[in-house]
Amino acid sequence: MADFAPMVLTNAGLAIQTQAQAGAALNFSRIAIGDGARPADFKLLDALVNEHQSTLPSEFEALDLGRARLRAVFNNRDLLAALEIRELGVFAIDPTDATEKLYSYTHAGAGYDTIPPGGGGSPVELVYDIHTLIGTAPNVSATLASNVYASADALADLETRSEAAVAALLALTAANTNERLKGIF
Repeated sequence: MADFAPMVLTNAGLAIQTQAQAGAALNFSRIAIGDGARPADFKLLDALVNEHQSTLPSEFEALDLGRARLRAVFNNRDLLAALEIRELGVFAIDPTDATEKLYSYTHAGAGYDTIPPGGGGSPVELVYDIHTLIGTAPNVSATLASNVYASADALADLETRSEAAVAALLALTAANTNERLKGIF
């Protein structure tokens, strides 16, 4: 997994964050990855250095300490060549002009991920949980992707609950069968 530095608010992100602290909506719109070189100053960026893919977040959660977690899933389906994932950016809607702006950014330096080209027998999906600052903004949301991904924990929980439901149904069926048999014999 890539060794990304902590997310840094860009100047545009700081302006959006200031408005969000005053009550304006903070809406995360998408997450992007690229293979661009490390910029001198993350705060001055208004786009990734060399964006390759973007996606809507698949999950959003406001956390403690003024942070939010956004989950993004990227795949190699449309890649014609291997991609070195060196940069990652979170975009948000600016409440002043309703345009999308780069909110926060990080770079992995030499600790990047590589995703192979698609089209072969090895489909690859990378899942990133991105933590970014939201401060004490009262109105934070994200435009989520319509696709659904279940975590291993969620699937294990579903399996446990399903097994318990089947066991309860079997016990109920057995009890009903026993009651019927009492009347016959």
